[in-house]
Amino acid sequence: MSHTEFFSFRRARRALLLTAFAVAFANASGCGRSDGPVLGKVKGVVTVDGKQAAGVGVAFSQTGARSSFGFTDELGEYQLTYVKEARGAVVGEHRVRIDYVQQEGNSRHLPEKYNRSTELTATVERGSNVIDFELKSE
Repeated sequence: MSHTEFFSFRRARRALLLTAFAVAFANASGCGRSDGPVLGKVKGVVTVDGKQAAGVGVAFSQTGARSSFGFTDELGEYQLTYVKEARGAVVGEHRVRIDYVQQEGNSRHLPEKYNRSTELTATVERGSNVIDFELKSE
């Protein structure tokens, strides 16, 4: 082995060792993986008496897991957020609560069977979920 080949071999070996160390460190520190629960993206439309419901809060909750929340826009469309930068809800069965967001000049409420004493449930699966709710005001 020549002097040049020896130094090329040492450089290649050093680069390989540094790469292996960097990968091991990244795995040990959690880089590139999520320790959080598996989420499914959730969006849908809420209608009340057949009309798109703007200004409605939607909450998905599951025992032992953080709840996900969303609010309907002027078209009655919502999208759930789990935490600040994570969209969706934990995969599995959820109790769903829906009611108008209380703002100055707005005292509307949906029946308790949609919120406080909810009868609504939804199943969130991995990937994208479209979950619509057709509610009655009475």
